[in-house]
Amino acid sequence: MISNSLPILQKVWADLLNFYNMENPFSEGDKVICVSEDFPWLPQHGGIGPAKVHPVKNEILIVDEILGDFLRFDKYDTINSFNWWHHTRFQGVSESDLTALELVCDYNVDYL
Repeated sequence: MISNSLPILQKVWADLLNFYNMENPFSEGDKVICVSEDFPWLPQHGGIGPAKVHPVKNEILIVDEILGDFLRFDKYDTINSFNWWHHTRFQGVSESDLTALELVCDYNVDYL
């Protein structure tokens, strides 16, 4: 039974590695939407622990700065530190996506 599932596990592991090794597709000024609720602290990148506040799933943000695979948003900086977030926790948002979202929100507000 285990030998039958080995190729599946290898495929899942390969997909995971590809996900985390994918190149950062974002640029400063891009609009992104948070698609994760998981923001682990990476001690190898510094800091004294996990951020007390972090992006919220489905929140739309503008990228203020990029450092390799990490994004920074002014909203989540503190007086004492800049907080960086791995790009795989976000997806790009186009203007047409935002327009569609505004139309849905307007429709829902009109019919409350």
